[in-house]
Amino acid sequence: MVRLNKDYYSIKEASEILNRSIVTIQERIYSKGSNHKINVKKINGRVFIPKEELIKYKRFVEERDNPVEIDCEYAIKKISIKTEQNNLFMDTRTLFLTYSQAYFNKCTGSTVHKQATIGQFINFHNKLQRNLSEEIFKVDIEEVNQLFLKKGLLTSKEKLLFTRFLSYVFDQKNMPLKNKLLAVQKSKRKEQEIYSAATFNQIYKHVQNIELHIEKSLNSRSYANMWVYVTLLCCDFIRGSDLILNTPNLNLKELDIQETDFYSNNFKLNEHQVQIVIKTLYLSFRNKRASKTGELLTFLVPSNLEMPLAYALVLSERLRENKTCQLETFIAGKYRQIKTQGGVTHLKFFNDYKKFEGFRFSSLIMNRSLATYLYGSVTEGDAFDSQLALTLSKNARSHKNEDTTKAYIQMMNKDGSLGRVAINIFRRGNFGWLYEQLLRFIYTDNYNNLNLEDRTTMIEEIKEHLSLKETESIAAYVSNYLTPAIIEETDNDSIVEVMNTIYEKRLKVIHQVMRLNKQQLHELFSKLSIHSMPSKVEHAQCLVFPNCAYPALMNCMYCEYVLPQNLILIQLNQETLRLLTSIQESDNENLLKRQSRFLLQCLLILSEANDTFGKSYVKAYVEVNQINDLLKRYAYKIYLPGDNHGD
Repeated sequence: MVRLNKDYYSIKEASEILNRSIVTIQERIYSKGSNHKINVKKINGRVFIPKEELIKYKRFVEERDNPVEIDCEYAIKKISIKTEQNNLFMDTRTLFLTYSQAYFNKCTGSTVHKQATIGQFINFHNKLQRNLSEEIFKVDIEEVNQLFLKKGLLTSKEKLLFTRFLSYVFDQKNMPLKNKLLAVQKSKRKEQEIYSAATFNQIYKHVQNIELHIEKSLNSRSYANMWVYVTLLCCDFIRGSDLILNTPNLNLKELDIQETDFYSNNFKLNEHQVQIVIKTLYLSFRNKRASKTGELLTFLVPSNLEMPLAYALVLSERLRENKTCQLETFIAGKYRQIKTQGGVTHLKFFNDYKKFEGFRFSSLIMNRSLATYLYGSVTEGDAFDSQLALTLSKNARSHKNEDTTKAYIQMMNKDGSLGRVAINIFRRGNFGWLYEQLLRFIYTDNYNNLNLEDRTTMIEEIKEHLSLKETESIAAYVSNYLTPAIIEETDNDSIVEVMNTIYEKRLKVIHQVMRLNKQQLHELFSKLSIHSMPSKVEHAQCLVFPNCAYPALMNCMYCEYVLPQNLILIQLNQETLRLLTSIQESDNENLLKRQSRFLLQCLLILSEANDTFGKSYVKAYVEVNQINDLLKRYAYKIYLPGDNHGD
């Protein structure tokens, strides 16, 4: 750190001393709701920062960047220190410390939760020591009961801890516990609140208003962070804390975004940049587990939220300070407390707008609302069929005139109430009709005889396991799957034969599926819907699992039985580069022929992906330029059928 040898410093000097951007320093000065405001003084019309303010801010940054990590060793040390003054009964204290060690070795959750639990253990031990007449394993059971029931002595959580500790003590002492204490906790479960359909619709539209939010996100990190956070909550019903901890940082240089770009009146992200951001998100959440349950997170970004989410993340990244996570403004203190409901500055994202007057933001309510409206699709009544024609003709993810569609749905709906119309808008607009049609196809007449609740349950279960993006990707891929890519005419008929062989294999698969009876088709679809037919690669399933058609192959990129998703492009990129590297390093003729044939199939899939998603989209997931360079450099080593190498 630069030596502070004067009393006042300019913003530029403060930026260099604190190793923070000028934009960050300005936000700390001018933002009214900043977490740690820097006070300034005007001298001759210029803004200067006092030396004391720089020192104070530096301490704040150091404490934030060096959070306390709470592990078992930390917990036991703190409990031991805080219980030393209450050690009337040493055996009881020793037993309690060993119990605490066993507990904290398995303790999961946030740092704040662990810190609160440590405090609870300390308070319980000290209360216990003050109220025991002798060592706990020598106390009469009646005295234990009186202690347990003594009004105002123990909280409900301490009573639960008491019962568990008591069982542990008697177990360690090999003593029978004739009468076990039971701590019955009152259920706090209340009716689960959700936002009304109209309110949720308003939130969903609000995050998509890119022009509105860009201006306010340019100079407020809290606002930009809230834009990211709320958009993520509109995408997935993942716990707020997991979203905050797993949202990745971006590299603006790799995105080819300069600081000057933000000052132009027409700041725009192209499709390629948007998909790079979304790809970074997918990779960050990949294989991540929920902090509370340890279950794998399921992450999805609907296509109509990709653009606003990309803008929000880029603007958030611009204001991100060194050594901080993307959504750092939701994290406070050395114990890294996660504020999932946001603070005053975050809530400006809603409170600054009259349409959200009286609105109360809650990440939990957002989770419930999304689960209800977007993933709780229901279609009912004869009006469904008339609406389906419009929904089929105008893909809900790319409506040119969304209001027209909504007006039509309202007109056709037999119940014109706002709640019902809004719910149908969400459900139809997110492909509720698609899952409905799949179920109708499988069950035919039997499906129509099911009651509404049973149909709703079935749709909910399918949508939970088979995402819209996956269904879209499979449908688009199958469309290209049976339509041969354009192959330029050549004298080399063998290449055409290779292509025809590939498509013939694909057609055979389709014919096999077509020959399945209704029950077999139902079983196949059910397995696919719950991802119980995995392939050897991520983001794909296998139609013939577990009877692999090509057990010797390491992956499924060349197999006609693979059902890919759009994110298989990540594996396609890795496999194509692997094959090109293998071709580069090998001189074995048989190996080169084999790898060249596999490469041809990868390039075919890449060509079809370009047709399906567009080149800009694909380029975000596949290193096209690098692949092209390698193809040009080692074209002489690639064997094409019919070539006469060495002749």
